[in-house]
Amino acid sequence: MSFDEQPDGDPHGECAAEIKKLEGSVTTLESECNQLNDKVCEQIEIIDNLASMCRRLSYSVKRSGNDQLAHQCVLLLKKYDLGGSVIRNMEGPSELCPKPAPGLEIDHRGVLVKKNDNE
Repeated sequence: MSFDEQPDGDPHGECAAEIKKLEGSVTTLESECNQLNDKVCEQIEIIDNLASMCRRLSYSVKRSGNDQLAHQCVLLLKKYDLGGSVIRNMEGPSELCPKPAPGLEIDHRGVLVKKNDNE
């Protein structure tokens, strides 16, 4: 028995044509899904990079004594579940905020660098 037949048993070819059409649709959908997945992965990487930068800069904000801005940073990091230990450190007093080791400092970008002794 062929799957390409009418209930009366006469083959007409409609099923084969429909299967071929549907296979083309599946291929198109798979390609579109793969493209969307690639875009989502790129966006996730961008979000992770921005979150990392936000966490680094948040320490500088906290150390600067701008508690209102530090609080806003905490709320943003909490809202998107991006903060981790940064939130715990920023919610407490500024003296508990991590400090650079001797000879090191955090520059204006929030990056740990060797301290310039010429200042």
